[in-house]
Amino acid sequence: MHVTVYQDIVEGISAGTFVPGDLLPSESEMERQYKTSRTPIRQALRELETEGYIYRLQGKGSFVSHHNPRGRWAQTTGFEHHYYANGGQISAQTLSVGHRVHSEYAKVLHVDPDAPLLCIVRLRTMNDIPVLYLKHYISPNVGVSYEATKGAGDFVSKDAFYAESANIEVSEIEERLVAVHAGEEAGKYLGIEPSTPIIHIRRASSALGIGPVDVTEYSVRTDVWDYVTHYRNS
Repeated sequence: MHVTVYQDIVEGISAGTFVPGDLLPSESEMERQYKTSRTPIRQALRELETEGYIYRLQGKGSFVSHHNPRGRWAQTTGFEHHYYANGGQISAQTLSVGHRVHSEYAKVLHVDPDAPLLCIVRLRTMNDIPVLYLKHYISPNVGVSYEATKGAGDFVSKDAFYAESANIEVSEIEERLVAVHAGEEAGKYLGIEPSTPIIHIRRASSALGIGPVDVTEYSVRTDVWDYVTHYRNS
């Protein structure tokens, strides 16, 4: 439900329904509007604040920001249209959390090749259909603990999780896309044959003052999600 609240407010800001300085409905009003508890409302507001869409004032409420949002990576990574069309039906599941040695990614993260990287394996579904199989390899320099990651449960936004658990804001992303066959592992979790063509994305994220923070592998079912990039000079 928090994804639905998040997307509705983002769309309202994009459409001009909410303009900079506007006071958003209170948490109580949103509870009644969405017929839900306060927990998903607060989760949506935290993510909106983390990404710069809104700011909150103690005792006054949540207001639309006067500056461009931070962290709106979906708009430049090709999947925004899926979130807008299916936000309420998109969910994420954490499959495993542990430490792995990956010398190639350690080099990208500027750490010792034998340094254990915290690895989070996740599955994202849309309308109960598995569409993304993800592996996050997190630098030991980030300061995100195994215990904090386990306690976060099935979080939707990795960047919002960083902001909440370690006060880290991702500032730069580099992606590489290749077309590959799914293979046994990704095929198993995505529910497709190993020979099925998919998009494989490797994303490296960095944060100001820290440098590289993680490398994420995405295996994407292109029969369900397509990759569309839209650029606008504003």
